[in-house]
Amino acid sequence: MIKYHEAMQKALDALESRCGTNADERGPDGAITVLRAALDGWKFREGDEVEKVSGSAWDGAVCGFYSTSLTPRGYTVESSAHPGSVQLYPASALRMKETAK
Repeated sequence: MIKYHEAMQKALDALESRCGTNADERGPDGAITVLRAALDGWKFREGDEVEKVSGSAWDGAVCGFYSTSLTPRGYTVESSAHPGSVQLYPASALRMKETAK
């Protein structure tokens, strides 16, 4: 199954190749600009292994995304210890999981 960011990137690539230099699609409200903004600014991608920065321990894989008025970039993380169990976190609460050395 294709992941969210991969699908968005494929859509952006296809749109850019079909639109060429079409100013409307590259303008502030154009489809290319909107898709690029959706891809930019996200710290993690689906499948990334992350862990909480502080507080209670939680680590797992990013399995979804959300956005609210208070949390413009939020992540759904499925626990590596308890598959199927998920928590929602803002980007500031997470970091890439440190690999065992």
